[in-house]
Amino acid sequence: MKNLQSILIILFLMAPIQAQVLYENQKIFPADNTEKDHFGWSVSMDENFLVAGAPYDNNHSGAVYIYKKTDNGWVQDKKITPASSDNTPVVYGYSVSIRGDYLVVGCINAPNTSGTMTGAVYLYHYNGSTWEEETVLYPEDGWEGLFFGNHVSMGNMTVAVAGTDERSGNAVDPVYLFTKQNDEWIQIRKILTTGAMDLRGISLGDTTLAIGYSYDNDVSGGAVYVYYSHGGTWDNSVRIVPEKGDYYGFFGQSVCLYHDSLLMVGAFGSNDPNNHNHSAYIYCLNNGTWESDTMILPLDTISYDVGWYGNAVAINDQYALIGAVDDNFSGDRIGSAYVYKHTEEGSWDFINLLQPSANPMIADNSSQFGRSVSLYDTSYVVGAPFMSNDSWFVTGAAFLYHTTTPVTFVDPSPGQEDGAPVIFPNPVSDHLTLHFVNAERRAITLSDLKGRIVYSIRSDHTTAEINTTSLHPGIYFLCIRTEKEKFVKKIIKH
Repeated sequence: MKNLQSILIILFLMAPIQAQVLYENQKIFPADNTEKDHFGWSVSMDENFLVAGAPYDNNHSGAVYIYKKTDNGWVQDKKITPASSDNTPVVYGYSVSIRGDYLVVGCINAPNTSGTMTGAVYLYHYNGSTWEEETVLYPEDGWEGLFFGNHVSMGNMTVAVAGTDERSGNAVDPVYLFTKQNDEWIQIRKILTTGAMDLRGISLGDTTLAIGYSYDNDVSGGAVYVYYSHGGTWDNSVRIVPEKGDYYGFFGQSVCLYHDSLLMVGAFGSNDPNNHNHSAYIYCLNNGTWESDTMILPLDTISYDVGWYGNAVAINDQYALIGAVDDNFSGDRIGSAYVYKHTEEGSWDFINLLQPSANPMIADNSSQFGRSVSLYDTSYVVGAPFMSNDSWFVTGAAFLYHTTTPVTFVDPSPGQEDGAPVIFPNPVSDHLTLHFVNAERRAITLSDLKGRIVYSIRSDHTTAEINTTSLHPGIYFLCIRTEKEKFVKKIIKH
């Protein structure tokens, strides 16, 4: 493994601060304010459109909301409901996937053309002005309770759809592939991965399909199987497993492919049942072989429980986004999402911890922020299906973020340059002491990883002291401002 977590942490602590200006750009929720829609249960974004599923809208009939990117932010473009549901609980919007001009929506409780409750997948095409239903996909061999559409992924004119087979104790969950031929979408393949159980996620590239399973008989743990398309035939699978095994980690809980050459895998459990080291793995395709690039762990798993870190993942060539739907960072299990940046040196460095803005009048505990994630270029969307809107209704919500150009701050060592403060000890346990070369009016703040200020003072003395006894262990940023300068330094609290 090229980059272990310990190396990542050391590099992060030693390097100058590259402050990615990441900010919450917009909070969106259903415009019709329906209670318990679970809006944000599924999300997917592309360059110009963002899609959020609300599968429990209108008595579990379900709905999908489409937002369009404008100069004034993302605005609701359309709300789509299943035309044939008659308000029955078909759970439309349980899964969504958008790519270019095509959108697919999973509807896990819909009847097929014979009336069997197999589930269905609706496929839409954007004609330049609006989204139109092009077809509805059904499995050729569907059965009652297949939950066809519980996972969907839109590729390059190919659609992958997962189902669940619970008809026997050792049944294999199927994945169906559809493609367009002679203006008609047809099923071209049904994939059954022998020995793999409990399908957790799928991701489709141009000619590559990744399927995550929480258990594989041969490895006694989670596994990801990758299938390749050769002349329209999907075959020649390879199995990917973590180097140290996955007996408790649920490796394969989530998967995301980027351009057939980059693969991210979430593992929301732990290789050690006595700790909380949930993880995510990144693999690169090199000369036809998937090579382990790095394993990413949350930076702080000691002071709080990083619940279900890796339950959802998204990746491109610049950023990686990891959902932790049960994260207890603020003591309320509101959930979170972790953002990592791909550096020029090839490592994946932590840059931010995302948590939603909450309505102060409403308890948003267990909002499941991070249940779904998606990213495009430098923008991210995180779904929170149990979050309140701004009018007291627990509709669910989605939060949009954007990363701007990095800004480099100075992180001087004592005596490195004139005016640089002497700061010690670092790491710190109880008290942090600051010495300055002159008496000048200064604003001193200490912030946590979320950017929340935990200490603030103005002083014109040459010495300042910060009591850190009550702070949780972790990483903080000390900022010292004068009229002419600003210093920022990483502080480690034991």
